Amino acid sequence: DEAVAAYREAEDVLARQLGQVPLDGGRDTFLGDREESARRLVGLLVRLRRPEAALEAARRARSRALVSVEDQLRLAGLDRSARQRWEGALAAYQRARDALDRSAQLDWTLPASEVDRVLDARRKAKEALRAELDRAWAGLGGATVPAKRAALRPPAPGEVLLAWFPADGGWLQFTSTQETTSVAALTLPARDAGANDWSRALFGAVDDQLEAATAVRILPYGPVDSVDVHALPWRGEPLALQRQVVYGMDLPAGPPVALATGPAVVVADPERNLRGARDEATTAAKAWRAGGVEVTLLQGKDATGEAVRRALREAPLFHYAGHGRYAGRGGWDSALPLTGGHELAVADVLALPRAPAIVVLSGCETARSGHDAGSGGMGLAHAFVARGAEAVIAATRAVGDDLARAI
Repeated sequence: DEAVAAYREAEDVLARQLGQVPLDGGRDTFLGDREESARRLVGLLVRLRRPEAALEAARRARSRALVSVEDQLRLAGLDRSARQRWEGALAAYQRARDALDRSAQLDWTLPASEVDRVLDARRKAKEALRAELDRAWAGLGGATVPAKRAALRPPAPGEVLLAWFPADGGWLQFTSTQETTSVAALTLPARDAGANDWSRALFGAVDDQLEAATAVRILPYGPVDSVDVHALPWRGEPLALQRQVVYGMDLPAGPPVALATGPAVVVADPERNLRGARDEATTAAKAWRAGGVEVTLLQGKDATGEAVRRALREAPLFHYAGHGRYAGRGGWDSALPLTGGHELAVADVLALPRAPAIVVLSGCETARSGHDAGSGGMGLAHAFVARGAEAVIAATRAVGDDLARAI
């Protein structure tokens, strides 16, 4: 028990330190070689035959980077002056981002000799703006650890939860339902192994639980994070064709969002080169309107950075159909391209007052994160979840226009 307490104290120290690392300044690198306390804690709890406690420790370790973001953005616990400073910083960020986007609309008037200089100056201005947001972020008190963490969501009726975590010399696989939690040692295939090899490794010992389940919640970590678990074959067909599959982020649930509080926002083909994206957006908008939901459609040249960011501040639903870009260390420079060279970047999402409750990102790599970063990476889908979205549907890889429309 003293060892368990010591390891948990070490985890709290790590959480406090993580809160002092800038948003995009290397949280993935920071966490990459600092999982020893979590690994030892989980391993000890397994040896003590406490599988439920071991699973909880593993879940908190794998989600701590996103939780640290969510903790720092949760405004309810801020005093009045801290809240005013943060809201002022957000307002200043939004004004400056809008001004940068408006300046980009005049790029076509520049002589060729000036283009590179102006683009470089704008890039440096964006970096300075993000650094300013980081300084405001540091003032939120993210270096503290809540005295009592929110309870993790248990498996729902009919749901089986699958999680993986490193152990000395191998991996542990946790299987949890409403009735029981079990853990087993596991040897993972090579990352480039085929789907059948991964299926045997991940599903071989849980066939009975999958048979009894109607839904599967996946909590990947490490090498498993780069595997499309939902697409692996189970009993001859992809798992997702036979069971509902979701990937859990293990963030505390925020207050429920009333879907009637504002119009759904649909952004379609901002760069005007994806016919399938335009068709997809039309279909989505028509379906929501048929259900009584007001829709704001920003298509082509209307999908400017300023217009999209303003619309998202009140939107309960967001559907983006267009290109996606994964970039930067751990995915922190990822963005949704908009018209006129504008973009909706990870920092822009985190600067929203609150993300829409339901988000569809129909673009390349919109669900990709830094697989080699343990729990430290951040992609577009992750940013929306960290900012309060209840669910995000997005793509882990590049996806063609016709396929995206069909899906």
